Amino acid sequence: MRRYAFLLIACSLLTGGCALTYLAPVHQGNYLSKPMLRSVQIGMTEEQVAYLLGTPALKNPFSRTDWSYVFYQKASHFSRARVIRLEIIFHHGRVVRIIRHPERILS
Repeated sequence: MRRYAFLLIACSLLTGGCALTYLAPVHQGNYLSKPMLRSVQIGMTEEQVAYLLGTPALKNPFSRTDWSYVFYQKASHFSRARVIRLEIIFHHGRVVRIIRHPERILS
């Protein structure tokens, strides 16, 4: 009987430790901080925007003037993921519209 109790305790300790494994932080897309988002202004050129934010994660295949930046971050195993999106629309190589989507927290 003691042997089974020992095995039960050993198995529960071994399998219970699996939840405590390290999960590296996940960052995908273009890193977008609040100062970076505020630095993009109407009238900037495509080169200036690319210098500030990097190349866009998504370009509209039907319109070369729409750039979309997406940043996905999950800091740890127990934290929620967050997504930041920014869309920039150009006309004749200059920014004419900036769409800042609200930050989303994913479960």
